[in-house]
Amino acid sequence: MEVQGWAALFAPKGSIPAAGLARLESQLTLALKSDTVRGKFATIGVMPVIQSRADTAKFMQAEVNRYAAVIQARGIKAE
Repeated sequence: MEVQGWAALFAPKGSIPAAGLARLESQLTLALKSDTVRGKFATIGVMPVIQSRADTAKFMQAEVNRYAAVIQARGIKAE
């Protein structure tokens, strides 16, 4: 099984108005495209991936499905 780490920025649903979310997404995209930010990430071996909120939600659902299948197939239980 291949596992890769990832990170995303989250806020409680409904806590940021739509206009604020759009601006936050726009500003984060600009930051992640900047040479300064990319350089800082590169020093720790991280390559930022820029995704829309919708694409991030799809990615997260795919991760849930993938790990749920592994958990079910292996009979993993919380202790």
